[in-house]
Amino acid sequence: MRVNMNSVKPATSPYILLLILLGFLAMFATFFYSFIHGPTDNRPTPSAAAPAPEPALTEEQTEALNALMNTLQNSPHDADTLMEIGGIFLAAMDWARAEIFLNRAILSRPADTGSRYMLGIALYQQERIQEAAAAFEELLNLEKNAAAQFNLAVIYKYHLDKPNEARALFEQIAALPGADADTAKRARKELQVE
Repeated sequence: MRVNMNSVKPATSPYILLLILLGFLAMFATFFYSFIHGPTDNRPTPSAAAPAPEPALTEEQTEALNALMNTLQNSPHDADTLMEIGGIFLAAMDWARAEIFLNRAILSRPADTGSRYMLGIALYQQERIQEAAAAFEELLNLEKNAAAQFNLAVIYKYHLDKPNEARALFEQIAALPGADADTAKRARKELQVE
């Protein structure tokens, strides 16, 4: 018996094969998409917290900074210009840039207490507590300064676990005749908190 091949119908039609092939392609595309885009879990994760905003200068600060930078090109070791630039960055809460220019100002004029005070603030804001304490300590070795003394006392009390040293500094501020009224009041308040 001879079978006529033209009369035999295939078990599956080409449309079914095409549908199976499309199904495999869809599964592959879904797998590939999920592989590239990661899991679809939308729960927030600790790393998904919004980053801190980038420090930004106001228009006035930008203009002043540009003028000071031009001055700095002609006189790169001018301590006053370096301190003013550091002050602009400090006001803009750009702590790292403030630190750079304030350190340069201190190198240009080592006895300058204004640059040291601002440097202590910049370091503290960057959570470099030990370095901030050292900046305020160096300033106080150069001159009496109630604000620097208050900041150092706060660091001692709340960050470096030196309550006795902090108390002594607060007491000195409260008794210091040259201390401004606000700083002396804050020092007395700290003494009452203990």
